[in-house]
Amino acid sequence: QSGVCILRDRRIDPHRLISVQTEFVPRAQVLRQISRTIPDGAVCFTEHLAYVGPADAIHRFPIVLSQKTKEINRLRDKLNAVSFRRLTGKMNVSWENLSEPRQFLLDRAAVAGMTLTNPEAIPYDLWAEGTLPEMEFVELATLILNQFDLTFELQGPAPNLTIVPIDPSERVEYSYSVGSQLK
Repeated sequence: QSGVCILRDRRIDPHRLISVQTEFVPRAQVLRQISRTIPDGAVCFTEHLAYVGPADAIHRFPIVLSQKTKEINRLRDKLNAVSFRRLTGKMNVSWENLSEPRQFLLDRAAVAGMTLTNPEAIPYDLWAEGTLPEMEFVELATLILNQFDLTFELQGPAPNLTIVPIDPSERVEYSYSVGSQLK
């Protein structure tokens, strides 16, 4: 209704009732209030959607996405222009009822010209029908894998992805840009 796509992490009970009363406030503030009703819940925002789920997964998502986007962009010199455009182009993100995220990611990887070397690393799961805004493969893969505490590594000269567990003890240095005037 508001034009904002909200993705609920697979670990959040879809039948959980949420009640939030707000004044006339920005949507982001309403979503933050909603996420606070979930034990250890949080929300983050991307260009395409709002992602609500467990705090640890939500807080790491933008950092992992940034890292993986940089890795994909380093392939620019190694791939021909057509292959790189396939990999970085926006793609349709919709799936039918009772779809397996493993198969969905395999199919989207093929569209992007990628190969998943170990799709069995994604646990078996079934998802209700869904549609997200169009996005690049790297964001889609990070979004799906993050919900299983997984990520991917690029391997080989061809764009092959190997799915690996996220190491919760790994520390990442991340720089944030700050405007010239702080208020």
